[in-house]
Amino acid sequence: ESLRRVDVIGRYTGNNFVILLPETDLDNARDVADRLRTKVQSFRMDTPKGIATFSISLGVAGLLNSEVIDLERFIDRANEALYTAIQAGGNRTLVWEPRKKNH
Repeated sequence: ESLRRVDVIGRYTGNNFVILLPETDLDNARDVADRLRTKVQSFRMDTPKGIATFSISLGVAGLLNSEVIDLERFIDRANEALYTAIQAGGNRTLVWEPRKKNH
């Protein structure tokens, strides 16, 4: 209910999912990811042991300028941002940024 009909969601590996947002700029993709994170965080479920709460971390990637890359490299960027979010404590949305080369 939080995505458009043109958006594509699928399981990538284990507990990881990929959401492709066609014709969406990076700022809007980050907003979508953060809305999803907030929605998951607000979800509560009654269990025999009490109320269960949830959190997710999200990595967001976009294309630089007019570059053309394959889907695997694109997903690698999102994964890099995801694992940085997890290492930073989780329950957050981070956007992939290119590594700066030291000269």
